[in-house]
Amino acid sequence: MKKLNITMILILVFFALIAKSSIAQDHMNHQDQNHEAEEQERFEDVPEVFRANLTEVVEAYISGKEALLVSDLDAMITSFETFIETLKVIGSHGLSGDGHMAWMESYAQLTEHASTLAAAGDIGDARVAFRHLSEELAMSVKKFGVDGVLYHQYCPMAIDSKGATWLSGQEQIQNPYTPETMIGCGEVIERIEKM
Repeated sequence: MKKLNITMILILVFFALIAKSSIAQDHMNHQDQNHEAEEQERFEDVPEVFRANLTEVVEAYISGKEALLVSDLDAMITSFETFIETLKVIGSHGLSGDGHMAWMESYAQLTEHASTLAAAGDIGDARVAFRHLSEELAMSVKKFGVDGVLYHQYCPMAIDSKGATWLSGQEQIQNPYTPETMIGCGEVIERIEKM
């Protein structure tokens, strides 16, 4: 009996180590992706008015993130409706020069993901859509810049342990994917400042 208990403990320890290794590998893969994203093109010729409008888009996004933190579907929908309207102020042709084509692509992706959020039927689906919007918005902010400082944050446990990122105006972690169970789960992976 004692031998069986020791065997069971060893098996459990073995599986725990495998799970921990898997999470660590996921985190390292995410860091590699983040490093590649850092090497993406940054556009220097972005007009201040564009940057100011993109900052307003980010403010609507953060309002939606705050609604996800308290699982308020109606407030989240309202925030992403505002996000879409603010994005329309910029328009798909909001930039000229080198950044024009990159912005057209980002604009289409941001509009698509925000529209999914604005039409979300439940908070779980909204969080999955928020993951996609967050990825695209982080890339856009790094390419084109915004006023102020943003914190790009990551949780390996979000979305059924697939991992997800989000943007925040504060350094303290408040995880919009797992607010009921692990609101402090995550880390700052990047500080994004105006170029």
